[in-house]
Amino acid sequence: MKQNPNVTIKYETFPWDVFIQTIQTSLPAGNTADVILIPGGYTCRYASGGQLLEAPADVMTLDAAQEMFYAAPLGGQTCDGKLYGFPAEYNLEYGGAYVNPALFEAAGLTYPPKWETWDEVVADAKKLTTVGPDGVMTVAGMHYTNQLQLA
Repeated sequence: MKQNPNVTIKYETFPWDVFIQTIQTSLPAGNTADVILIPGGYTCRYASGGQLLEAPADVMTLDAAQEMFYAAPLGGQTCDGKLYGFPAEYNLEYGGAYVNPALFEAAGLTYPPKWETWDEVVADAKKLTTVGPDGVMTVAGMHYTNQLQLA
């Protein structure tokens, strides 16, 4: 601000639940900061509603962003071929899956997996599941930490 006295920067941070509530109310109302960090899963929702502006081409084009960032996290910042933001992290909400090569090998499954359908993912998950002699599952073949992206 010393170098740009006509600019005022106010940094705000919120606990996660307050943050989500804040963007869910402030963005549709048009009452938000000029620069915000939102999860990529929210980008298209607000871009399609007109609450987010496309990134200016003089800042970065989509082509340039595709050269700089991995496709998965960048996908959370693009909608309909337009760039709205830049990835700040890689998170499972961007469509990633973590797999354990040793478990795939032990189950006799191809690694890396070459899933083409959800049914193939589920079939492998069933084969990766381990149940003890007492009938209690000891290893889950697939696990979600939440269901946000399944909604």
